[in-house]
Amino acid sequence: MNLESTGIETLKKARKMALDAGLKYVYAGNLPDEGNNTYCPKCNKMLIKRNLFSVMESTIKKGRCTRCDEKIEGVWD
Repeated sequence: MNLESTGIETLKKARKMALDAGLKYVYAGNLPDEGNNTYCPKCNKMLIKRNLFSVMESTIKKGRCTRCDEKIEGVWD
């Protein structure tokens, strides 16, 4: 409780490093920009749109991207 929050630029840099390292589903929570959402690793279209801690929209159907049919790992039922 006595530490400052991690800065936005640090979160963005960490997200980019993770994506560059090959991780597929990286998002930086609590940021009101594209870093808060999840994108398809094949077509790069938004899969999950978030607003802080809430999921606002999901385009994953039956564990697949609705745009390119890429299998998306996770539990979706």
